Amino acid sequence: MKIYSQRDPQWGNEKLGFSESKIKDFGCKLTSFAMLDGRNPSELNTVFKEKGCFSGDLLIDEKCAETLGWTLLPRTTDKPSTLPCIAEVDMSPAPGKQQHFVVWQEGGIIDPWTGQTRSHDMYPTVSFRNFVIKELMNKDFVKAIEKIVSEDYGDNLNDKEQKDAAKKLIAQHDLFISASQNTEHMMAELQEANNRIKSLTNELEAANLAIENIQKEHLNSLEKQASQFEKDYKDKLNRGIEEASLTELAGAFFRKLISTKK
Repeated sequence: MKIYSQRDPQWGNEKLGFSESKIKDFGCKLTSFAMLDGRNPSELNTVFKEKGCFSGDLLIDEKCAETLGWTLLPRTTDKPSTLPCIAEVDMSPAPGKQQHFVVWQEGGIIDPWTGQTRSHDMYPTVSFRNFVIKELMNKDFVKAIEKIVSEDYGDNLNDKEQKDAAKKLIAQHDLFISASQNTEHMMAELQEANNRIKSLTNELEAANLAIENIQKEHLNSLEKQASQFEKDYKDKLNRGIEEASLTELAGAFFRKLISTKK
């Protein structure tokens, strides 16, 4: 349990609830609630104002319990029915009741006036404000819920807030399932498209391979034709030279014959 003093300068001069009273002077009950809750008096003062727990500078037990997620039990005068609780005491021996509130726990009280632990007989007891105090949720867990449902629950969720958060979490879950199903459908469509692309790619590669084969066959054919053409050309050229040589020899022979006859 965190121990606070109502006169701490961090919040002592802050106005209590909807009044001109200051926490340092009249914030003993607020500070007692703060010690049982865990939030400091300034934080709880803000929460209680937002949740309608104040009537001027007076705290309404029922609204405080509802806001904190506690269960309010009947007030007792002889002894507390739960521990810890908030005890109303008479702070001064002066005539009349000098109302003051402290945290009553096993072994003693925590006095918000001083922020110190004292014995049970420090003040005359008037009554006990009894609550079933729910253990605070892990703050990281609360923050995680707040992030999901976009709400601000402080450090804890009371019953009403838990029900509200549960509805929103279920709605978020349904949205998540729907989104997951849509995602699965889209992934299936994407996989089908990928398969189709792979099939078209295979067909394109096969077509390219066929074109390459045709080009190779055509090139081989052209090379063979060129080679044959070159061979034929050389053959013709050789035959032409041979025919020209025979003609010259024949001419020289006839010229020789004519020259001899003369």
